[in-house]
Amino acid sequence: MRKRLDTTKRSDELQNIERKKENLEGKIKELRTGTIPDIENKIKDAEEKIDKVKIKSGEGSLEEYTKKRKLKQELERLAGEQKVF
Repeated sequence: MRKRLDTTKRSDELQNIERKKENLEGKIKELRTGTIPDIENKIKDAEEKIDKVKIKSGEGSLEEYTKKRKLKQELERLAGEQKVF
């Protein structure tokens, strides 16, 4: 009787493991066919937008663009202050 319980327990464990394996395989398939390609497309779109900003701004890096943008904002702030006087 004990041997039968051990066999049933192992069979249940095996079925549980097989269900988990199938579940993981489904999740992997979903990642490969849906999620990962979607993320790759979003990355590609972002890179294209960055390239457009680089071309439009004439700056080659984010650091250069950020410095130029901050300088422009500061100049605009100073110009606004001068209008008040």
